[in-house]
Amino acid sequence: MARRMLADLLPVFDADYGGLRGVAGLRVRRRAGDWFLADAGSSARLRLEGLDVRGGPVLPAVGEGLSPVWRDEPDRLSRAESDELADWNTDGGLHWTPGARDLLFSRVLRRPLLINRAGSSHGWVNTYTHHHHDIVLEWCCGMPAGELAAALRGSGIETGTESIDFRPAFAREPHEERIDLGDASVVLRCLNPSWCRDGDAADRDRIAATNLRRYL
Repeated sequence: MARRMLADLLPVFDADYGGLRGVAGLRVRRRAGDWFLADAGSSARLRLEGLDVRGGPVLPAVGEGLSPVWRDEPDRLSRAESDELADWNTDGGLHWTPGARDLLFSRVLRRPLLINRAGSSHGWVNTYTHHHHDIVLEWCCGMPAGELAAALRGSGIETGTESIDFRPAFAREPHEERIDLGDASVVLRCLNPSWCRDGDAADRDRIAATNLRRYL
């Protein structure tokens, strides 16, 4: 699982998608016998523990149309990464609130046990974004989206701080299955498809096994 996570984090340019996948600027470094995830644009780094990468990170083969940016540009940012970071760090004149976004995204990363409850039925939560100010969490069945939203709100995920401006640039109606902080959002979706909801116990076990194989 750790190797799969590392593979998902390292930046890869996807020609079919037309953009970058993974974390822009993330690189693998070795220092004094330890392995680190490092930022190519700063001195920030994170030491890896419990992951045996003595011969280098063992990652899934890079498929057709995929370019491993982290390996092709080991010591500097690629143009695709620079463009991606510029998009994240500017508001395009729309007066977004990046401080609120960064705080909300950070808080999501600190609540894995709550978010894992959404995937408890079949061990699967899909994660993606529409733009640079939202995260979408999507799962097949089980925990209702409104219930997860209530649990996240109860954990204090919406709590403000004096150092960040939480006033949104655009007014929008509140929604039970969306958590807003400034202009940033966490969108929660329980799909409840018929092929999952109406299956018997054997079908549910088969779905769970299929999802689990993705992480082995």
